[in-house]
Amino acid sequence: MSMVSSGRRPSRDHDSPQLIQEQTPIVSAMLAVVPTRVEKTVAGHSGEAFGCAWERSGGRLATAGADKTVRVWDGDGRQIIALHGMLEGVYDVSWTCDGGRVLGAGNDKSIRVWDPATGRVRHTMTGHNGKVLAVEGSPMEADRCVSAGTDRCLKAWDLARGIAASTLMCASTCASLAMTLDGALIASGHYDGSLRFWDCRSGRLAHEVAALHPPKAQICATTIGALGGSILTVGKDNMLRITDTRTFRPRAQLRAPGFAVGGVWAGAALGPDERHAAAGSYDGTVFVWELARNTVVGTLTGGGTTPVLGCSWSPQGTPLASCDSSGAVCWWAGPDEGGASSTALARTSLGGSRRPSAG
Repeated sequence: MSMVSSGRRPSRDHDSPQLIQEQTPIVSAMLAVVPTRVEKTVAGHSGEAFGCAWERSGGRLATAGADKTVRVWDGDGRQIIALHGMLEGVYDVSWTCDGGRVLGAGNDKSIRVWDPATGRVRHTMTGHNGKVLAVEGSPMEADRCVSAGTDRCLKAWDLARGIAASTLMCASTCASLAMTLDGALIASGHYDGSLRFWDCRSGRLAHEVAALHPPKAQICATTIGALGGSILTVGKDNMLRITDTRTFRPRAQLRAPGFAVGGVWAGAALGPDERHAAAGSYDGTVFVWELARNTVVGTLTGGGTTPVLGCSWSPQGTPLASCDSSGAVCWWAGPDEGGASSTALARTSLGGSRRPSAG
């Protein structure tokens, strides 16, 4: 049974020039505004805020917390609604690609599906035999998502019926997930430091970047950029690595004095134009790198002093959101939010690129 009902089967020859030319889309993404200051900080959750995610349009932010809630915020940091129903803490949060549902992965071994307009629980999906650590909505189908748990399983879900469509066993626990732009591949970051790509149609392993974060340093965050060409991982080796989603080859590594992962989760995000990366450190600092130069261009403080557990860069280019182990949620903005850089479009042609869930 397929992991996801649709999506193109990856070619066995991932480096075929002919295939890359045939798959080349024209993708538009907002230029990222490099944040320089904290615009707003709120006490979002009582207890840890484990993760945050912008919806595809960039209009709303969802956060997940140890207080058993998912909270939805507008772009200015005002709470729209609190979503209840989880029996224990919520470890991860995601949106369906149409913005019509919010997904929460929980310590109670379940995934909740909410209507963010009404707060109603649409489905409570069970099937994992351990904590659910990650959930990701399909970028192509509003009725599909994938999840990962401490039971070393990846599961694909049918959101229309609220049931598991298929299950895939992994050799190592996966704590973070992402899906490629066309929905054809699941990228999973594992406790053994490896990055694995799974064919959604066949449910088989398509490629493995073994020991991407050595020696067996757990991958704490996995995210794909809005242009689909790059995947960012953060490991307990305190390194950020960029891997090409077309060739599966690592192409950059980022580090900074003072940057250190604060736990099982790490907040990390790629700018929507894939020119910058941001990651949160153990002391509440958020670091921003320019990928072309592998250089830190921002060290953001003032949001908090506890480990940053989640980061998400708005598909609109600004703001960058983060959340931390104190439950605080921060919005980081640039020096001139009204400038042309926040609204200009960067049009890029990427051979073989794939669209992720936000962009």
